[in-house]
Amino acid sequence: MGESFIPAGTLVIYHGSRPDRHGLHIAMPCPCGDCGSLKALSGETRYTLQDPSGLTPGLSHVHRDSITPHHRGDE
Repeated sequence: MGESFIPAGTLVIYHGSRPDRHGLHIAMPCPCGDCGSLKALSGETRYTLQDPSGLTPGLSHVHRDSITPHHRGDE
């Protein structure tokens, strides 16, 4: 925990509780009201993840600990 904020549009690797969705995604702050309330109360940002290829639906309400920014050369 205590990981830093990820800016909107960052390419990330998802490694959370949905193994079928592990891999590269584009992270955006989750726009739902529940995640907005959580941010206001605790400062925690949750994310919506988008498949860069557009082939699979996105994931919402994703914890910061479930994603890592992708850097060139990451596998």
